[in-house]
Amino acid sequence: MSLKNKHIFIITDIDKFFYLQANALIEKSKIKASSLCAIVIKGSGEDNFEKVKKVKGVEYIRYDEKIIDDIIQAKTITSMSLSSYNSWLINKLIKTDESILDKYYIFITDDEVDRWKSICAKNGELIADDTKFMTKDDVEILKKVKNMIALKIVFEPVISKILNRKINFINTGVIFDTLEFKKHLQLEALLSGYQVNNEFKILYGTKGVTKESIKEFYKFVSKLKLNNKKISFVIFARHPLKIILLELIRLYLRIFKNKNFGINYLNHTDPLTYTCIVMSCSHIILQDRGGASTAKLFAKLGRGALCIKNNIHNSYFFEKGHNLEILKYNSIEHLRDLIMQRDVDLEKNSKQIMKLEREWIKIFKTLYN
Repeated sequence: MSLKNKHIFIITDIDKFFYLQANALIEKSKIKASSLCAIVIKGSGEDNFEKVKKVKGVEYIRYDEKIIDDIIQAKTITSMSLSSYNSWLINKLIKTDESILDKYYIFITDDEVDRWKSICAKNGELIADDTKFMTKDDVEILKKVKNMIALKIVFEPVISKILNRKINFINTGVIFDTLEFKKHLQLEALLSGYQVNNEFKILYGTKGVTKESIKEFYKFVSKLKLNNKKISFVIFARHPLKIILLELIRLYLRIFKNKNFGINYLNHTDPLTYTCIVMSCSHIILQDRGGASTAKLFAKLGRGALCIKNNIHNSYFFEKGHNLEILKYNSIEHLRDLIMQRDVDLEKNSKQIMKLEREWIKIFKTLYN
């Protein structure tokens, strides 16, 4: 087996991102599909190799220890994130031939960085921690790794502090959307003729609600001045008890405070349905971290305003990392007033995202040439 001219990606058989990343590299950066190869390792107790959603033309290989020497010969090696799921293999590759560090890249997400930061805050350094999916392999890799793929302005300060040294950043953001390229183009064409009306439709977080976020929701709606505007919410709520609590809040405010608003509850759904629902909203209230791909697409298509709490990862990520105009708030009560009083330049945000994406597409084309 020859992988000498391949760009290898280490993924698990439950991976959610490589399919979209590979599709974007092929369609947007014009990387040859035949030059990409996914080495698939188990992400759970079961072997799900046959269930992995595969990109046409990309080679997928079930990991076997016999192919370690072949992997080492690859042009580049990229791991989609770094965690206990994949670090055992990456560390094995490094121990076999440490020179691969020059061509090994970690595709950074905020999840692992948040875990590293938390471990350092607790222990003063990076150590193995099963509760944070951090093994000795992760620690050893992070002592040696040279290259990371991420927005430098966002991640360099915190990663340099965690590792106490400098890292080479491939300074780029995510170029894939929540749908594969051709489906995204179809959706974009449909949305171009559909504009959000005067009704406020607010996506309340891109993850499921918690007890704390339900309390915050009550603070938000209890003194909401509707000013003759129609308002509704889209909320991810899977647990029946949480839905009951939200409905009790809605009914109480409707009956006793004369505040009439609707709540649309979402459970697990397919990417197309999810994307269509999100793009029908006028505002997204983002949680502290996560939801970046959804929020980026929302801004890119000029659908509405991003609402993000001040001095958290997501506010810095979009304001500094993407140079977007956002509704930045200090408290949920402050946000309540901002949404009613302030507009965001959606066209400017859209143009900015598209400009950045063009730059990032070129960077990936150079990296995986």
